[in-house]
Formats: sequence, structure tokens, C-alpha cells
Amino acid sequence: MINFATDHGRGGVPAENNPISNQYVTMMKRVFTFALVALMGLALCVTVACNKDDGSTTNTENNGGNNGSNNGGGNVNNVWVDLGLPSGTMWKNANEVNAADTVYDFYTYDEAVAAFGDDLPTKGQLEELQNNCQWTWNGSGYTVTGRNGHSIVLPAAGYRSYDGVIFVGSHGFYWSSTPSGSYPGNAWHLGFHDSIWVVVYQSTCSAGLSVRLVKNDDVWVDLGLPSGTKWKNADEVNPADSGYNFYTYAEAVAAFGDALPTGEQLEELKDNCQWTWNGSGYTVTGPNGNSIVLPAAGYRDCSGSVSNVGSYGRYWSSTPNGSDYALSLHFYSGAVSVYDDYRCNGLSVRLVKD
Repeated sequence: MINFATDHGRGGVPAENNPISNQYVTMMKRVFTFALVALMGLALCVTVACNKDDGSTTNTENNGGNNGSNNGGGNVNNVWVDLGLPSGTMWKNANEVNAADTVYDFYTYDEAVAAFGDDLPTKGQLEELQNNCQWTWNGSGYTVTGRNGHSIVLPAAGYRSYDGVIFVGSHGFYWSSTPSGSYPGNAWHLGFHDSIWVVVYQSTCSAGLSVRLVKNDDVWVDLGLPSGTKWKNADEVNPADSGYNFYTYAEAVAAFGDALPTGEQLEELKDNCQWTWNGSGYTVTGPNGNSIVLPAAGYRDCSGSVSNVGSYGRYWSSTPNGSDYALSLHFYSGAVSVYDDYRCNGLSVRLVKD
């Protein structure tokens, strides 16, 4: 049986000299051993069911990609594939080449962030790919098919640990840009083991993993709201806060001005849409069936401490309330509301277009 679950809470703290935790490696080795026995009489191709979720549509540079990517990685063809994901994110059709590692094309986390920056997928984008696509084991990796029928291939390239390269052909590991909110020196990645499981997990930043890039176009989604307001399909990046992309109220107003939603527009979004918790944020579906995803990115308080990453989301409006406060959208898995926030707090930003 396939274990298809996202791990949102486990830290997976590694041993001192182990790029991926000993517990995690031991688990994978045991699963691999048992799986060989269990799968002797099974077909090679096992399909991981996906949850179909109506969302927004985007334009695509290339409507193809149905045959997936170059199985050996490589960015020979810079083709971006629209998988019909709720956020509108497009995925590249091949792994990135590492000129310093021509055999395996692995990157440490720091190498990946330095080389690709915001083109790396976030933890939320990995989870969106995991939860909104059909995953089919093809013998050497997964064919990942979106609800629109387009697909990419993620090869099982293995990974480089402290004692060498292992699990080539049976496991795949792909970096996100998102550092661990709980364990310094760790970051989130997508991992899979042939036809057994696909998870979003943590590993140490010194591990050598594969890299697959995403493209975050400025797509404005019409949710069918009474005012006609369109919402952007992705949060704004803050170059001065690359780990979390938070803004204080003053920073947000200075950077985006009238493109920030008003308090009334936040209320309209809250009251007129269906809010579905997806494990790491909300899929917000409008009256016309189009949707956006609001990640639970947490927030930074006025003292500089970051908290509630993965469980709580806060988004600025442009509407002040007195000299110290401004209205913002707050949510967690049990509630969505609009109320005051200290202007010195660091919150996420999602823009609107009239």
C-alpha cells in the first residue's frame, strides 16, 4: 500500500554528521527492503491518486510536456509546463545541471539557494504538487500529471549523504527554498521512494539533492467576487527577507501602495469564497470556481521572532486603524477573520487588481 501523506510537523533532526537524519535513512532502508519483497508480484506502475480541486487557469508557454522531462535531468529544454495547479505555478520539464557535479547534478541547500533563489519551489508549492496531481511510478521516477493532463517526470536520482551517493533509481529528493522553522541547518524537500510513498520532509542543508525549478508568473485570478476584484496567484517576495518574505505595514504600503487589498476587500474575500484547509494554508475558491492558495507562512512579531510557520497565516491590508494598527487577514485551520495587527509586525502580502 502506498503511504501518500505530507509531514507538516516532524523536524527530522539529523545526527551530527548525517545530512539526512539517521532515523530517516534507517526508515528508508527498511521500507526499501520490505518493499522489494512485497512488490515481487506487483506491476511496476502504481498510481497515486490525486485530489481534484477546481482552481484558476493560466496561460502557458508550452502546452505540452505530456511525455515528461529528460529522465537524466538536465536543463537542455527550458520548457515550463502548466499542470493546472490552483496557484497557477508552472514547473520546469527537467532537473537543473550542476557543472560541479556532472555525474549526479546534486546541490546542497546553500548551493541551490545561491544559484536559483526564488526560482526554487517553496514548501507550499511542493505540497501543492503533491496533493493536486496524479503520481505514477514509471520504473525510474514519477510521472506527475496535473488535472489538465499535462505532466512532468521527476527522476529517482537518489541523494548524496555524508558517506556517498545512495538510493539511485529508487528514491528521489528535491529541494525547496523553505528553511526549517524549528531546526536551524535544516530545510524542506520533496522525497519519494519508488511506488511506496511521496512526502514533504526535512533534511540537513549539507545533503546533496536534485533541483527542479518553478515559474511564478504574475497571474491575476478572477474569483467572481461582487466587486470584480482580481487576486494575484502568489505572495510577494521581499528581497530583504528571503527566508520568509514578510513586510511591516510601512514597508508594504511603501512598496505596493494601492495594489494592497483594503480591509473591505479582505472581508469580501472572506465572506464570498469557500475556504478549504489544505494542510499548509487555504485554497480559496470563488463563486465562479476559480481559486488561489494562501500559504500559512506564519508571521514575525515586533521583536523579530518568527512563529506559527505552517499553521497560521496573516496578510496585510492597506487600511490603517489608529496610529499603531492596521487591518489584516488572519487564519488557521479552524477560523478565518479580519482584525487589527500591530504595524511593526511582519506579515505576508498578496496583491489585488481592480
